[in-house]
Amino acid sequence: MPHSPENAERRRGAIAALRELLRQGLEVETSRQVQDWPCFLSQALNRLMATEIVDLLPWDSLAVIRKNKKSLESQNQRVVIDINCIYVALIAYVALGFSSKQTELINKAKTICECLIASEGIDLKLEEAFCLFLLGQCNEAEVVDKLQQLELNSNPAARNSISGKEIKHVSGAKPSLVCPLSLFYLQNSDFCCP
Repeated sequence: MPHSPENAERRRGAIAALRELLRQGLEVETSRQVQDWPCFLSQALNRLMATEIVDLLPWDSLAVIRKNKKSLESQNQRVVIDINCIYVALIAYVALGFSSKQTELINKAKTICECLIASEGIDLKLEEAFCLFLLGQCNEAEVVDKLQQLELNSNPAARNSISGKEIKHVSGAKPSLVCPLSLFYLQNSDFCCP
């Protein structure tokens, strides 16, 4: 549904319905009602703006739950929400936090990033460093150094792979494409919050 003033009410209704469906899906008894939750949610996220993604679910809380791999809640969440969707939420938090200069959103992105690193063992050092930079907790040189290390030392297939699955962006771009965008923001931004 296009992002137009005429569709605003219908869009809000559709997002509310999606939110309720996801809430029910995250309940242990009802998680099996949709055959391929990750595919369904990924397609839904492809049609949402960053603000809508951030408002859809408490992604930072879900990421914290995900760290406890043995809990029933975490196991059920993995059926409904895959790592690609959480990564999309991470990028949405960074984009929205950066564009609106809201450090609270950047802090949530940092939490999601830390939880994904801990729970999934994936390399999100650049995303973590970028969040720290935006929060004023590291300097530009440290982030640029991480970017250069990633570009020189990492195999793109290894960086984008999680157990043989590729992480994909909402737009279909791979996370490695976030690196040049991050560098652009670092060089053209006065955002950093002390």
